[in-house]
Amino acid sequence: MDEENIKDLIGKVLQENDLSKGLNDSQIIDAWRKTVDPQIEPLIDKTFVRNGILYIDVTNAALRQNLHFQRSNLCAKVNRILKENLLKEIVLK
Repeated sequence: MDEENIKDLIGKVLQENDLSKGLNDSQIIDAWRKTVDPQIEPLIDKTFVRNGILYIDVTNAALRQNLHFQRSNLCAKVNRILKENLLKEIVLK
């Protein structure tokens, strides 16, 4: 089997077993972590994805405000890393 056939086979298995959604969510969170400065990680309580929307609980109000103004830019960066438009929106709490 060549690489293309293996990639297609994995895609079919993920789709048939409805696993691609969880994989996509995990990829979005990984891309988010690559996008933002690692120093802000301690200021974030929870990060999860639901229906292509990334929800982030930020404990610091100033950081939340700063990220709020950058949401569309950050969303575009995450999707660029993923090479797909999996992330629709970022919601900060």
